[in-house]
Amino acid sequence: MSTRATADLQPAPVFLAAMLALAAVALASPPAAAGEDDRLLFESCTILYQANRYDDAADCYRSLLDGGVRNGPAHANLANAYMHLERHGEAVYHYRQAQLFLPRDSEVHGHLSRALAAAGLEREPPRPAASRVLFFYDRLSPGELWGIAAILNVILWGLLIIRLYRRGEIVTWAALVVFAGLLLFSGTAAVRTLELTTRPGAVVLSGTAVARSGRDRSAGEMFRLTEGSGVTITARQADWVAVETEQGRRGWVEADVLGVIEYARLGAVGRDRDDAER
Repeated sequence: MSTRATADLQPAPVFLAAMLALAAVALASPPAAAGEDDRLLFESCTILYQANRYDDAADCYRSLLDGGVRNGPAHANLANAYMHLERHGEAVYHYRQAQLFLPRDSEVHGHLSRALAAAGLEREPPRPAASRVLFFYDRLSPGELWGIAAILNVILWGLLIIRLYRRGEIVTWAALVVFAGLLLFSGTAAVRTLELTTRPGAVVLSGTAVARSGRDRSAGEMFRLTEGSGVTITARQADWVAVETEQGRRGWVEADVLGVIEYARLGAVGRDRDDAER
């Protein structure tokens, strides 16, 4: 083999190693920090919570969320405060919101189970049907799915560039494998995002929600939903939403009695949830 050919082969493993290192760093990095004001407000909320001022802490965390911050710690800590205040429906709602950002967090999962039990509900919400085929469908957040797809896209282009200078089966097969992974994760991310947008889950925040046959309080009652119950929203019109239960029952419910579970990563405060007592 010539000296020239040997020189052409050497950049490949170095480039691949760099790409893999970039992928590892991107996945391990914490979410981008929010503004300093948001971080200070989050710390203030935590101080209130640790001082057992749960009403004030809940108001504080709500103001953070209303200000545009959407992340797991904020929702989980607000849910903790609601549990102390025995507002179980709202606690269930915010634990389920937190799960979208922290889908593998065992503490959030455990707290959700306790909140459901406190609300008199025995079953946890079922996993999406797609998770029977793709185990990671709801074990990765939408942001993580899109992030992995972006990293695979970078690696794929790197392999294609390498292939211009080094033609061989290893590079070709590596590119094909990465391309298949890119299709898998980008497709999963698109489907998951579409599902959360068009058929989001929702939780009864307090009291009892009456599902009716039409979008009017005079319409016939179909069934009732207790505090903390979860449903899927299939349509929205004005102040009413069409819901479907796990058992397939359908009806119209007034929108203001439900908390809609939505994923919108607009801000991040706190690297972890150790700042508040779990």
